[in-house]
Amino acid sequence: MNDKALSISNCGGSKLALILVLFILLVIITSSACGFRSDDDDDGGSGIAATYGFNLINNSSYALRYYQTLSGTVVSPPNVAPSSTRTLYMQGASSGTSTARVVYRAYNVNNAQVGSIQFTMQVGRSGGNIRYDVLNISASGSIRGDGAGNDIEFYNA
Repeated sequence: MNDKALSISNCGGSKLALILVLFILLVIITSSACGFRSDDDDDGGSGIAATYGFNLINNSSYALRYYQTLSGTVVSPPNVAPSSTRTLYMQGASSGTSTARVVYRAYNVNNAQVGSIQFTMQVGRSGGNIRYDVLNISASGSIRGDGAGNDIEFYNA
């Protein structure tokens, strides 16, 4: 009877247990090696990129064309027609302070360049608070600008 019980229950149980243990070890090693973090683990220092919007309010009679980014990262910078508003998006860290400096050129109805303007967008994050600033606006030619919060207003000189 022992032989019959042995042959009936000998379905490779020890091999199945070994495969199960190896699978569990594989899951543990893979999850620790990949550095898995849930959203609840975010301590603010992860450096994950966030996107912040600044309103470009063109109250001038000139078309504003994006020219270049001097520092930081902007996403698909728009051109801004006269008497219109567009949003310029910059990327920065999800905590701390991030900046981007950009240059726009102003063109009249004859498509001649009449000036340029550059400015720095700054976002500061601390806890749940976000502070937007527009700094160091410098203009040449027939265009000027002012900034407050996340609004940048352009007007004729």
